[in-house]
Amino acid sequence: MVLYLDKEQENWYTTDQGVVDLIDLNKGSFTKVQAILDANERAKGVLAEIAALASQKVDATKGKKDVKIAARDKLAKSVLKVAGSLISLSISEGNPVMREKATVRRRALQRMRPKDLMLKAGSIYDLANARVADLGTRGTTPDTLAELKGDTDSFQKAASDQNLGMNAQTSATKSIPDLFREVDEIIYEEINGLMEHIEEDNPGLYARFNEAKKIKDLGVRHRTPDNQTPAPIPAA
Repeated sequence: MVLYLDKEQENWYTTDQGVVDLIDLNKGSFTKVQAILDANERAKGVLAEIAALASQKVDATKGKKDVKIAARDKLAKSVLKVAGSLISLSISEGNPVMREKATVRRRALQRMRPKDLMLKAGSIYDLANARVADLGTRGTTPDTLAELKGDTDSFQKAASDQNLGMNAQTSATKSIPDLFREVDEIIYEEINGLMEHIEEDNPGLYARFNEAKKIKDLGVRHRTPDNQTPAPIPAA
C-alpha cells in the first residue's frame, strides 16, 4: 500500500509507527504495565485508519480519472466521425458556413475543458441532426448520432464521477489531522505517562522510547498543516 501524505504528516506517521513498533517488539517488558500494551493496540488502530484514508485519497480518484480519459477519447472519435461527414457534405454543396462550424481538430478536442467538449459535441450533433437525411451516404446515420449522444452522456457522467471522487478525497484529508490528534493523545499523553513505571526497571528501553518519539526532520512536534505536495511513503 502507498500512502499519500504531506511532508509533515509523513513525519508524524513514520514517528508514530516507530513508537508502536518499539512497544510491540518489547511486549515482554511491559507485563507489569498491561495498560501500555492496551493503549498501544488502540494507537495501532488509529494509525491503520490514517493509512486507509491516505490510500483512499488516491484510490478514490485514480480509477475515475482513467474512466474519464477513456470516455473523452471515445467522445472525440464520435465527434470527428460526424464532423467529417458534415465537412464532406459542405464541400459538395459549397457551404463554407457549415464547413467552418464542422471543422474541429483531434488535438483541440483533447485539450478542451469538459464543459467546452460537451458543448462542441452538442453543436456537432445539432448540426448533423438537421441534415441527417443527407449524411447517410457519408457515414452518418441516426444510429451514428445516437452513438454520439450516448458518448456525450457517458463523458459527462465520467467527469462528474471524478469530481465526486475529488470531493471525497478532500473530506478524507480533513479527517486525517483529527486522527493524528487522537494518536497523539494515546502515545504522547497516555503511554508517555505510563512509561514512567518502567524507567527504573528498564532505563534502556525507556531511553529508546523517548528517542523514538522525536521527529527527525522537524525536531519538535507541531501539528500545523502545510501546503506541500503530498508524497508517497510505504505503509508498514
